[in-house]
Amino acid sequence: MSLKLNSTTKAQTEIIGIVIIVIILLIGFFYMMLSNKQTESKQDIEDAHLSQALLNIIMQTNSECGPEYSIIIQDCFGKNEKCPGMNSCSYVSEKVQEILDSTLGKWQKPYSFYVTRESNKKMDINYVGCNEFKEKSSLATAIISDTPNIVVNLGICKI
Repeated sequence: MSLKLNSTTKAQTEIIGIVIIVIILLIGFFYMMLSNKQTESKQDIEDAHLSQALLNIIMQTNSECGPEYSIIIQDCFGKNEKCPGMNSCSYVSEKVQEILDSTLGKWQKPYSFYVTRESNKKMDINYVGCNEFKEKSSLATAIISDTPNIVVNLGICKI
C-alpha cells in the first residue's frame, strides 16, 4: 500500500509542477503583450509631439516672400498676392513639401499635410501613401483665424 500512496504523491507533485510552469509562461506571455502595447503607445505619443511641434514651426517660420507661412496660407484663400511672381498656394505647397521631405521623409515617416476652409481644400501633400483617410498615429492641427477659419493638418500615418 505504501507504494501506491508514494506513486500518487509523486504524480500529484509533478502535476503541480506542470501547473506552476504553465502559470509562469502565461504571466510571461501577458507581460510581453502588455509591453508591446506600451511601446506602440509611446511611439504614438512621440509622433503626436513631433507632428504638433513641426506644424507649429512651419506656421511661424518666415518665408522668402517675407511673412510667416500662416499668413501666406491665409493669402492662398484670399487675394493670392503675398509672393510676387508666384501664386501663394503653389509657393507654400512647394516649400512645405521641401520641409516635410527633409524631416519626416528623411526619417521615413509617412505624412499627410492638408489645408482646408470649410469644404474647400487648397493643399494636399502626401508621402508614401499617407493621406487624410489612412490611420494615423498622430494628427496635429493649427487653426488660422479668418472668417471662416482655415484648418491646417499634419498627420503622421502608422507604418
